[in-house]
Amino acid sequence: MQTVIAKLMDLKGLKSKTLARKLEVTDAAFCGWKNGRVCVPPKRRQQLAEALGVEVDDILDDRGLAKLAEEVSSK
Repeated sequence: MQTVIAKLMDLKGLKSKTLARKLEVTDAAFCGWKNGRVCVPPKRRQQLAEALGVEVDDILDDRGLAKLAEEVSSK
């Protein structure tokens, strides 16, 4: 199941490596965020949202995990 982060990246033609470099994190850390397996650290949440052109609440739940695309589109 795809996360909102992954869906936005696909729509905008963004690559994980590109965003990881922009956010100054490892590729592995970014992939964990993108796939919803790892919480995005509070200090990186706003940067990630800005890089994707959305608000933090659009992409992350209260714990900092990526929302699933299905959860967002059904609201």
